[in-house]
Amino acid sequence: MELTPTRSLAQGKATEAQRRPRPGRPMPEQGRHKDLAIAMPTRAAALVQPARRKAVRRKQPRSRRVRRSRACQYIRENKTIAAMGPSFYGRVFFWIEQQPIEKPATLYHWTLLSADELTDYNAGKVLRLGGHIEASGTNWVRFNFQTHNNPGETGLSDPQLVLSTKRWYCAEFYYSLPDNEARIWLDGVEDPKLHWKGPMGGYTFPAAVTWMTFGWAEYQAAHTPWEIWIDEIAIDTKPIGCN
Repeated sequence: MELTPTRSLAQGKATEAQRRPRPGRPMPEQGRHKDLAIAMPTRAAALVQPARRKAVRRKQPRSRRVRRSRACQYIRENKTIAAMGPSFYGRVFFWIEQQPIEKPATLYHWTLLSADELTDYNAGKVLRLGGHIEASGTNWVRFNFQTHNNPGETGLSDPQLVLSTKRWYCAEFYYSLPDNEARIWLDGVEDPKLHWKGPMGGYTFPAAVTWMTFGWAEYQAAHTPWEIWIDEIAIDTKPIGCN
């Protein structure tokens, strides 16, 4: 399946992510007024699990709500990632309830997740999945690589991979550190424009990732704040999928 130019993923046949209930509502197989997907502070160890553990396909999903304005709010994890080795897959569902509606001065840049070389994600090499809203007003996906040293910051963008509000998305990634490779899927479809295969221009992946970070970061102020939900984070050495 190939991406269609300027195609929004809100169109076409419903995906597994789109069939998920709105945040805060019960899953379809659950009874009414019980087992709600609720917003609550969640410790990383309770939310992030290797994909084949039963906890990931839990009957009581614990969506986390993130509502921020020029700030960040993260779930961070360093136990599961330590067992993955230098090549691993990850998956997270996310829902954009609200995004800035004002035209940005230059752009609104956001991050959904990052693989961090060091404990401080403002230092060392960081592999990020996020996106931009620019003058057109569309919200599109980007792979970002920052070293916090020379050579600096770079990445790959796909302005045709446009996100909409008020629906679930399933984001998946594969990072192979020794191969300098990153692959990105959205709702089960890999985007070749976001396939990083390096080294490129002096950028080389870190030898190891010590932390995984999930949540939301934004870097430019907007009058209308972002409001995001995230759910069902998984990390594994094999492909995970959205089902």
